[in-house]
Amino acid sequence: MFFQKRIDRAMKLSEERKNREPVCDKLTVDENSNQTEKGDLPAMIISALLVFIPAALAVLLIMAAISVLLLRI
Repeated sequence: MFFQKRIDRAMKLSEERKNREPVCDKLTVDENSNQTEKGDLPAMIISALLVFIPAALAVLLIMAAISVLLLRI
């Protein structure tokens, strides 16, 4: 059979990975890491406005331009 050595090597590697101890169990996560600081909420609101307002204006401008072009005909 073609590539039999590669198939055997892949199967052996798969068996080794299956029997290996999981690494993620040893990691610890700080429970207080999701706490927000004092100025986080206003900063998030301002950044959201800076993203969504120009996008909404662009969509409205495109819609207005299309309506003007359609009404001129």
